[in-house]
Amino acid sequence: MSYLFLVTIGPVQPFIKSARRTRDLFVGSMLLSELSKAVALALIDPETHLIFPAPISENQLQPDTKLSVANKIIAIIGHEPQEMAKRARTALFERLYSIRNQVFDSLPAIDRPLADHQIETLLDFAWVATPFDEHNYAKTRSRLETLLSARKNTRYFVPFIHTTTSSKNPRYKSSIDGQLECVIPEKYYDRSKPAQLRARDLYQLYKAGPGEQLSGVDLVKRHAKFPGLPVILSTSHIATLPFLKRLNSITDSNSRDKLKNAWSDYIEKIDEQTPLTEKIKGAKHTILGDRDGALLFDERLLIDFTREQYTKAHQCLETFWKEVKEATHSSLRPGPYYAIIHADGDNMGQLINHMAEKGFAQHQELSQRLDAFAQGVGDIVTAYEGVPVYSGGDDVLAFVPLHTALPCAHALAVDFAQKMVFKESDVPRPTLSVGIAIVHHLSLLQDSLDAARDAETCAKNHPQKNALAITVRKRSGEPVTTVGSWSTIYPWLKVLIEHFQQQHIPQGAAYELREVYQSLFLPGETMSTDLMHVLQYEAYRILKRKIMLNQQMSKEAKAATLKDIVDRLRIELSPQTGPIILEETDIASLINELLVVQPIVEAVNMAYGQEEGKK
Repeated sequence: MSYLFLVTIGPVQPFIKSARRTRDLFVGSMLLSELSKAVALALIDPETHLIFPAPISENQLQPDTKLSVANKIIAIIGHEPQEMAKRARTALFERLYSIRNQVFDSLPAIDRPLADHQIETLLDFAWVATPFDEHNYAKTRSRLETLLSARKNTRYFVPFIHTTTSSKNPRYKSSIDGQLECVIPEKYYDRSKPAQLRARDLYQLYKAGPGEQLSGVDLVKRHAKFPGLPVILSTSHIATLPFLKRLNSITDSNSRDKLKNAWSDYIEKIDEQTPLTEKIKGAKHTILGDRDGALLFDERLLIDFTREQYTKAHQCLETFWKEVKEATHSSLRPGPYYAIIHADGDNMGQLINHMAEKGFAQHQELSQRLDAFAQGVGDIVTAYEGVPVYSGGDDVLAFVPLHTALPCAHALAVDFAQKMVFKESDVPRPTLSVGIAIVHHLSLLQDSLDAARDAETCAKNHPQKNALAITVRKRSGEPVTTVGSWSTIYPWLKVLIEHFQQQHIPQGAAYELREVYQSLFLPGETMSTDLMHVLQYEAYRILKRKIMLNQQMSKEAKAATLKDIVDRLRIELSPQTGPIILEETDIASLINELLVVQPIVEAVNMAYGQEEGKK
């Protein structure tokens, strides 16, 4: 007898999200994929048909391959479900324990029993099965999902383990999630030792920051090694990429040599003071070499160094900035912001149900197309100088520099749409909604991820979906968000960026518009049509005045810029009556669009040598 069989591994989001460094995030997502591959591989035999995933070759499910597998595995099996569940669970924990042992065996003096217990109780393994009706696959799958929902609502609670060495000396909790206990010996946090020695030992032995408490799960994320793991960049380094691209464009050999010498002096001083700075494997920047761009930020020195160390390093960094100014003839400094892209497919449930009506073979085809998209995400993100964090099916998470964030997001949406074209004309065509969060490199990683997820949710809640949402979360002030369908907002943002680059629209225009808007409209009120018209006319007047007073613009450039503004405001210019409103437009959306593109413009100007566009 055949069964439709489903296995899930969790928790997914809490596990991945529990991260302080980018490495924690990368390894967390890769670990879950490796475990899911182990489960899928264990199910394979002559009587098994994998549906999700549906690899072209069994070799794709071997450890450390490029294939990314989601935490939900569906298959048609020919053996008893209990037997297959036992086989899957055994493979899952064998792979998990193999990775755990590789890490823990290399670490000195951790509380191994506690660390082992934390790994053993890390995952939720759930499975359901129902007799397979080959003539009614859709109904069978629907019943399977119902069973899974019931199974997930049935929890097993493991016995409580007392993890306190004594009632007077409780263990510290993990600095990452605040739930699991620290397994690093307390002697490494002894405050009677000099702070520099404590920091050195914690970093060299455990990859822990000064005073950072790490659980067994945290240590696995810090130390696990996967052959397919990409070059992991810190959020600070990603923020510096537009600046580093600009440095690479310096062609004068004398200027390059001076910059290299100044940087070498700075690095020498850094290495004298602390062993905490990491090198980027495989990276070789023209000036920085293999050093993390985080060292370009004064605020990172303040975090990682003592006051005395900071003073010495800061002096050398200032010398480097003097050479940068001489080489570029400008006071260039890296911007503190980077972008997180979070994307998800639209109407996937509708597509999955539709394909289910056609039988499991069509489900396998859908699975293969999703796998093809997921495997191509890495190449797309890398081409735009970013780093892919996770790509499973229609779900994408990536870190990218600001100057490439917008085209990278668009390229992902285009590729997804192309991969999801089926031969049958009646198959719904899914789209990809994308959220981009522009965040500070020192903001808590979990907060930044939340911002990206909020942006993605905003995009998916847009009417008809297939949308892009961008949110800017600066360290002070309220977040600013803009959202629209890909067909309208993407070309319009490109137009705005070009106008800002060419200084056709001054940056102050957005703030003047916002001041007028806030003076005429109170939040919570319902805006009348008359007030909306007043704001449209006022926006036109302000922007027209700023454009016409720009003496650096040609007559043709002024006319072209004004036309773009008029089109966006939905206004028609009549020689007889003046501007006429064609339809109501939300001025708040225009203000947010003007504000959102400004950090992107600054990064583009930084990367391609147009810093004068910042005026």
